[in-house]
Parts: sequence; structure tokens; C-alpha cells
Amino acid sequence: MDCHLSEYRGTTDPNHAAAGFPTSCATCHSTTTWFGANFQHDFPINGGDHGGLDCTECHQNPRSFAVFSCTHCHAHSQGEMADEHDRVPGYVWSSPACYSCHPDGND
Repeated sequence: MDCHLSEYRGTTDPNHAAAGFPTSCATCHSTTTWFGANFQHDFPINGGDHGGLDCTECHQNPRSFAVFSCTHCHAHSQGEMADEHDRVPGYVWSSPACYSCHPDGND
């Protein structure tokens, strides 16, 4: 990081500092090129129903990759999900709530 702090602060595709990316370059980049970076998720985004999605499909705010959306994309409606979760204490229609109960993207 000491050698590449200016690159970290200066990049805009995406803006690493604003997005809160880690400052350890090797977390995402190889030692030979900046291109082809691969950020590993806890969420299984590289396969299954969510495989092949671009980062911006879930992380719609490029200034903060900590913010994500599940509800904008899924075909079910808020009312249908409320009915399906009628026995789930504290259920709310929000992406962080979805993720807290479905961290692996499954039912």
C-alpha cells in the first residue's frame, strides 16, 4: 500500500476510497497488473442464479459498495414476500434484511 497509495486514491473505476475498498492491493489485484481485479464476496455471486452479474447490478451506488439492493431485481413483489414471511418475527422488506436471512442467496 505504501507504494500504491496514490493509485488507490486516484482510481475512479470504481473510486476505491469512496467505495471503502480495502487498502491491501493483493486482496483484488495480481502482482503483475491492475486489470482483471477480482473482489471475493461472502455472497456466492460467481455462480448459481447470481453468477455473471456485474458489480453495478447489485451495488447501484458507485460511491459506496457497502450499499446493495436485492429488492430492485427479484421478480416477487413486496406483498407476496410479506405473505411468505408472515411467520418470520421482525420481517421487513429491505435488502439488508434479505441478506441477513439469506447470506448464501438461497431460500
